[in-house]
Amino acid sequence: MKYTKFLIILLILIGVLIRIIIVSNGNFIFHMDNARDMVDIREMVVLHKWRLIGPTSGIEGVFTGPLWYYIAAVPFVISGGDPLASIYLQIFFWAVGGFFLLQIVKRWGVGATLAVGGIWAASNLIILNSQHSLSPNPIILLMPLFIYLLEKYLTQGKIWLNILCWLMAGLFFQLEMAWGIFMPLVVIILSGWARKDKAVKDIILGILVFGATLLPQVVFDLRHQLLMTHSLLAYVTQSANHGGTAFGTKILGILNLYWGIYQGLFMNSRWLVFGSLAVLLFLVTTLLKRRDLPKDKVVVISLMIVLVPLMGYLLLPIKVMMWHAQAGAGAVLILLGCGLGKVGRFGKLGAIGVLAASFAVVIYSAYNLQVSYLNRGSSTNPSLLKNEISAIDYVYNQAEGKGFRVYTYMPSIIDYPYQYLIWWYGLKTYGYLPDDYSYLPGVPEYISNKNAFANIKKLESSQEVFLIEEPDTRGERHLWENSFKKLPLVTKIKIGSIEIEERKEI
Repeated sequence: MKYTKFLIILLILIGVLIRIIIVSNGNFIFHMDNARDMVDIREMVVLHKWRLIGPTSGIEGVFTGPLWYYIAAVPFVISGGDPLASIYLQIFFWAVGGFFLLQIVKRWGVGATLAVGGIWAASNLIILNSQHSLSPNPIILLMPLFIYLLEKYLTQGKIWLNILCWLMAGLFFQLEMAWGIFMPLVVIILSGWARKDKAVKDIILGILVFGATLLPQVVFDLRHQLLMTHSLLAYVTQSANHGGTAFGTKILGILNLYWGIYQGLFMNSRWLVFGSLAVLLFLVTTLLKRRDLPKDKVVVISLMIVLVPLMGYLLLPIKVMMWHAQAGAGAVLILLGCGLGKVGRFGKLGAIGVLAASFAVVIYSAYNLQVSYLNRGSSTNPSLLKNEISAIDYVYNQAEGKGFRVYTYMPSIIDYPYQYLIWWYGLKTYGYLPDDYSYLPGVPEYISNKNAFANIKKLESSQEVFLIEEPDTRGERHLWENSFKKLPLVTKIKIGSIEIEERKEI
């Protein structure tokens, strides 16, 4: 047991170190959604405009809760707005989730702990979530903690554990409503199964706790003539009237999405994907053959975490996205650990086989990290923070301390990344902001209170206009360029896949 604790700590520390190396020097994506959140958090922290809602959901007029903004505000304040700090927060969530994941799995032996720990550290799907700062990502990273607390509550029945479970269910609903909506149902079903006659009181208390997490959205809705309520009802009514996608097509689409997520979880390795699938099928067959529920409540919890949302997506008019299907990845790994534990009980041959398989998983995990992340070289992806920063450095250096204007073409049109990075990096590094920075001159305001961040003193103008242009993936960049064709071209360079033109005002 002492060696298992050491192994868990070692796996977590190695995973944290690897993630820090991967995102070093701005080697992470900072795209429109990331930047939009940072712009909103800046408004909260710098201008003290506190919010009752968070990012938009998949339903027009319906918003997630504001908790994500308040969580992400912590690294913003500590770092002074550095986007890397929000990535470190995701890495912290990964470490917390990984610790409790391995605390659960260690009961099935060293082999199961090694295999699951290696996958949690090197899985492409898990790394992707710890490399991006988006509101749904903490769900997949913290799901093992939720399962750990729920098992403790179902076993011990303590009120504070019940409250913590419902608070986490509320947190998940705040971060992603299309997933979080199923967590109260999971807790209610499991409470009724494990707590029996004491379940009703616990469920009533839990619903009150869960309801308290929704108060900011309720207040917002009341202040805005029930905007979200009407939008949600309109969405449900419209879906019912139009019938939606054919049920068979919907089933195939959702199952295909889940299968893609499953492959990403197991590093797109054919032997690992089908090997883990065989172990999981063996586990399910064993449970059905026994015709009773397993002694480990955590297995039932994990099955419910996977199956309840899946059934809900099949039956309800919800457009299922990748981040919905991936949220139960931690539960799948727990089931894998249990399956490996059961295989290991088949005498010495089973134990040796599991241990050999676990070492093979660790070796492949190290290989996947090396090839996919640590040895991939420099990327020209225009959405990498380091490439965006390089473009901003070039523009400021060309302006030589004088005022200038800069406009950005992005396929997303709204240039949130450059809006934020020019304010954070440009102001911090060069001490001033451009005379104008937007996606086009004279466009309607799309960032509220932007004037609050303008230069205090007037700078001498260089008469220079810079155009930062990302690759034309929509075939519309020429329409944007037409707005500047009358300005004489001075120079044109390329930084990675980002083109930068320097023009002069007439």
